[in-house]
Amino acid sequence: MISARTLEDLIAGRGTRSDTPIAGPDYVNTFQMVVNPSVTEAPAVDGRPRFLMTYKTWNASGVYITVVGQSDRPEGPFPYTATALGTAETQAEDPYLWYDRADRRFYAIVKDFYKGADRTHALTPQYGALGMVTSTDGLTWEPAAHPVVSLRQLRLTDGSLISLGSLERPQLLFDHNGRPVTLHCAMARGSAAAGTQNVAIPLRWP
Repeated sequence: MISARTLEDLIAGRGTRSDTPIAGPDYVNTFQMVVNPSVTEAPAVDGRPRFLMTYKTWNASGVYITVVGQSDRPEGPFPYTATALGTAETQAEDPYLWYDRADRRFYAIVKDFYKGADRTHALTPQYGALGMVTSTDGLTWEPAAHPVVSLRQLRLTDGSLISLGSLERPQLLFDHNGRPVTLHCAMARGSAAAGTQNVAIPLRWP
């Protein structure tokens, strides 16, 4: 982790880098790697600050899982606390995590990483689509009431659709009231090996 007093300091490289990783495989519940992290501030517990981190790792069977670590400091460490998405059908990556204070719920947008042809119990109907999961405590997660955020496609301003080779790395931009207004993603029109582009998707609210 790198921390800085101001955004200007961070851009200029005037930050402090942690001496050790703030999360890593413990070789009991998580193995081989800890990647694609996302952190949010959670409601305090007994007056103590609380921060959650979601990240992708492997379990002992070699299945991708999305897990949760928690800390009382934003700089961690974030040891394994719970498995958020652990079944074969809910394999996911690129979690983007946030806490909605109005709903008093956690949400995460993830890339559906389940490659099976039978999508009956999958998070979305299409491999590589973006789905949404939710939790009341940040530890036990389930598909949201409307779990599909976006299929692997992009709708243009003229209404036409472009099929995409990939749509991933979701990030949200919020307004001053805490409402998401833009979904940012990386996309590839063909093979991801041919290169990706950043896309900003405006969110419309009634």
